[in-house]
Amino acid sequence: MASSPNPRTAGRSCDLLDEIFSEPGLKRYRYKDLKTFSVGVTVDDVRLGSEGQIPLSIRIAEDAEELTRKASEATQESRHQEHELFWVFALNPEIDKLVAGYYASGQMVSKYQQFQSQNKISNEEATSLTQERNEQRRIRSSLVGKLSEAIAGFRCSQRQELPAQIVRRRRRPRLRVRGHLPQAL
Repeated sequence: MASSPNPRTAGRSCDLLDEIFSEPGLKRYRYKDLKTFSVGVTVDDVRLGSEGQIPLSIRIAEDAEELTRKASEATQESRHQEHELFWVFALNPEIDKLVAGYYASGQMVSKYQQFQSQNKISNEEATSLTQERNEQRRIRSSLVGKLSEAIAGFRCSQRQELPAQIVRRRRRPRLRVRGHLPQAL
């Protein structure tokens, strides 16, 4: 049996983030009702979807120290890539717990799907498999929601969350916005 991944590493799952950035409101940016631009997203240097006219580079930090370091790196990088938008956010323990649950559920579903494909599954196990698939969908939905909140920099549960940081570089001075998604997203 394969060892379970570090929850934070698994939390970087591109398919979950791809689901978030596939939402119509995030795939395109409409400028003053004049023109629509496509947004091309990369997460820790992994491209999600197509390239897009507005490049958005997302960096995921595991804690406050790494958030500060990655925000500083994004600031430096933005000085050389003035047409790219950088967004840095931190994961939290709640996301880690959901990722671990999602991974465990996926392992269980995979195991019993093998038994089912070999016709070696009882009616009780088939019912449990259906319930586990539903649980996995529920966890995935919660995980996508919590990742969306972390990206936006909202507070989750009772613990104060680290703010997301966006670093933009234009020909004029650099702009840093904390806490909320910019109107472009």
